[in-house]
Amino acid sequence: MAGEVCEFLRRRGTNPASIIEPTCGLGNLLAAALATFPDVVRALGMDINAQHIAAAQARLGRLAPTSRLELRVADFFDVSWREAISGLPAPVLVVGNPPWVTNSKLGILGSGNLPPKTNFRGVGGMEALTGRSNFDISEWMLMRLVEALHGTPSTLAMLCKTSVARKILTFSWDR
Repeated sequence: MAGEVCEFLRRRGTNPASIIEPTCGLGNLLAAALATFPDVVRALGMDINAQHIAAAQARLGRLAPTSRLELRVADFFDVSWREAISGLPAPVLVVGNPPWVTNSKLGILGSGNLPPKTNFRGVGGMEALTGRSNFDISEWMLMRLVEALHGTPSTLAMLCKTSVARKILTFSWDR
């Protein structure tokens, strides 16, 4: 499926100088993007799991020289995305498959890997108590990427729930 996503982007006219996969895991989308867009100058993949980054490095090292490819262990929530993007040649393609989980589900699972607690939707009182403050982690992540990409020639291509995509489109249009 990663190859199909990248081929779709190519057919739609996407021609990036740089590629970022912010939660790259084993690097499936990054590998497909490098194969689909061979003229990419820089590719950046990040993941919180060091073993995934090591496996991605072994796999992707054959596809791109180290001068073009940078893989690093990083927590999405700790990265300054504007800074990471500003150092890359444009246009930038951000591609990925962020986690399909809500903040409350991560809390139930005992995960500490959550975004900083903020009332980014402005809910209060009863709405906050009845669950309206619950959100998909990918929604928060995509909002940060939209903000960081603002003013940069770019394409944001993320696999996410339709409900999240609608919220991100509304967020983008309101900007």
